[in-house]
Amino acid sequence: KLPELLQEFVTHATKYAPADKAYAGVTKADLQAVLVDLVAKRDAKAEADREADIAGAEHDTAAEAARDRMMRYRAGVKAELGATSEASVTLPKLTTRRSSRSASTIVPPTE
Repeated sequence: KLPELLQEFVTHATKYAPADKAYAGVTKADLQAVLVDLVAKRDAKAEADREADIAGAEHDTAAEAARDRMMRYRAGVKAELGATSEASVTLPKLTTRRSSRSASTIVPPTE
């Protein structure tokens, strides 16, 4: 990986070059600064990826809760008002889920 390779360059510069010696305009301090920046960016990316995973899981949980509430509401309307009542017939239909990660699709009632 790049950070490890860059660390090897810094180690080489530490061993073989004076602190202020520049090769093609690049000093040990330049290499060290780039390494620190690269590692910080890598860590920030890893944190952002972790937060995205958490947000995705929270979204999936909220979608499941919403689907459950809609199914319960639909069942309650049918139980109390009857399956053929106007309120039951005009409720949007929920399609079946294809996988645990897919959200429900609401199909508007047809006239």
